[in-house]
Amino acid sequence: MFKKLLRNKKGTAEIVGTALFLVILFFFFSNVFLFHNRVSREMDQVIADKMNSAVLLETTSGSGNLVNCTGNPIFGGFAAFQSASQPPTGPPYTVGPPYGKIMSGTGGGTDSYIDTRAQDGKYQVLTETGKIETTDVAECKNTNLDYICLNATYQFNVTITKPEDLRLIKAITISFYGRSYETEGEAVDVYLYNVQRKTFENTGLKILDTVDWYNVTVPNPERYISLENPTKGIVKVNYLSDQNGFYCDEKQYCQLWIDFHSVSIGPMALKVSDLGGKDTRLVRLWITEVNTGNHLYIDFEEELDKEVWIAAGSYVNIIFGDRIDYDGKVLTINYKIPSGNVIFKVLNNLGNTATTQIEGIV
Repeated sequence: MFKKLLRNKKGTAEIVGTALFLVILFFFFSNVFLFHNRVSREMDQVIADKMNSAVLLETTSGSGNLVNCTGNPIFGGFAAFQSASQPPTGPPYTVGPPYGKIMSGTGGGTDSYIDTRAQDGKYQVLTETGKIETTDVAECKNTNLDYICLNATYQFNVTITKPEDLRLIKAITISFYGRSYETEGEAVDVYLYNVQRKTFENTGLKILDTVDWYNVTVPNPERYISLENPTKGIVKVNYLSDQNGFYCDEKQYCQLWIDFHSVSIGPMALKVSDLGGKDTRLVRLWITEVNTGNHLYIDFEEELDKEVWIAAGSYVNIIFGDRIDYDGKVLTINYKIPSGNVIFKVLNNLGNTATTQIEGIV
């Protein structure tokens, strides 16, 4: 039978051809299947990477320059800070004698505040003043005798001079290095003067009996920058002993030891956060000026000679300036925020986008 089959060349050719065809067909379809499987896995990975690399865009405060106080403190009365049982008797510093005085400072005299311009171990020391009552409870009814208080206000001159510049900043930061000191543990509260309400507001920051850095960042800076002086904006910071008021049992005056203190005006910035578990690269920033209808974009890959990567779970701040630059931490773009509302939209390398808006003052 096999000899007959071998002698039949036509039948042999058909069998061999059919076998080869089946082999080729199997090879083709197996490669198609493998290719499809590979593409599907790669697409699944791309989709997973995209879903795991979401970005968030929001407004934040950039790093501002530190500003020193312009002189020694003004010691005020207690009218603006009376306890709930004492009705207000007038605007700040119009009732009652000033409380507090300078105890020491190596600058001495009228310029001892220079000791607060650097963290160098040189302190300006302020103290409470008033009458300390320890025995006669009846005398506590006399508020002129029994108010024990440190009420000291420093003035800081900042570069904001025009109302339209207020929209370019995001926050005010107060930085303090030093301590309060009193054996009974009295602390010192930090206030900012609200120029709109014409009163001091508690920032929530307390200076405690531990030498340390104390910092607080306060939003809505337009409330706390006075533009009454045409050449400089003014920020007033007040230090107030937190047990000021009607006390009869204080044994010691509270002191405030200031090694360094300053304020800084944080410029408006954009914060781009990588919310996923995979590093992402910023590709483009679109800018839409709502009031004028202007549309523009910044292509980071074309305009920078380096890539802007954000590590997973980290962020990059974008600040506004007169150039484009990236130092590995902060991205500066050549853009000035105009009046009116501005919409920003960022794009990363996996096609994810995020949007935020700065509402401007016209």
